[in-house]
Amino acid sequence: MLSVKSRKQILYNRLNDLLKPKGYKLIDTGEDPRYLLKGDEGVDMLILNFLRRGSVELGLFRSIDEVEDIILDIGRPNLSDKSIYLERKKYFLPTFYDVRLKNIKKDRFDTYFETEEEFIKFSEWLCVYLKTTGIPFLKHYSFVPNILAKINLLENDSKYANEILFGGPEWFFRYLMISKLCLDNKFEERLSYVDGIFYDNKYKLEDWLPYYSSFKETLKNITP
Repeated sequence: MLSVKSRKQILYNRLNDLLKPKGYKLIDTGEDPRYLLKGDEGVDMLILNFLRRGSVELGLFRSIDEVEDIILDIGRPNLSDKSIYLERKKYFLPTFYDVRLKNIKKDRFDTYFETEEEFIKFSEWLCVYLKTTGIPFLKHYSFVPNILAKINLLENDSKYANEILFGGPEWFFRYLMISKLCLDNKFEERLSYVDGIFYDNKYKLEDWLPYYSSFKETLKNITP
């Protein structure tokens, strides 16, 4: 089994060649190294987790400032240390993510990498994926109306918006903010739907109700 150090060396060598010319910076501290690209309106993130049993978990996200600043201001019951997000050095709340990435990796590669050759193939695949699919995905959905269009497609297929919007119950906050920012003609219908989720005891969201009430007040003042 390849060591964490060996896996990092192989993967970073290839990712650096692809991502650093585009402005991404590698932050390799702790157990969740990441490549960040900070712009005027948000941050793109490739987050890695080198598991000691020989695997690597991946996540591709974008944090949109006008959405996440509001969530940070309101807070949430599972936001234990807001200060690490306010420092804006490493941690950013994701707005949306590429839900396909984990499944594609799982379909193409074994869970654990035993040899250097296997891991080189994985690293090369990831770079091709980012170049042809992942980075264009982040760019496309950084335009908020495109997220709303995707939400509409998902709902037309009887799927949920959290197949693009990130988070636990707070994905509903993102859902309503994006709807409001886009002057969505379904906004009131969506607000009624989310009310039904938060105020229905069967979903056990009592801890979230003060935050949701505060969010709804803030929502009144959100303008496109």
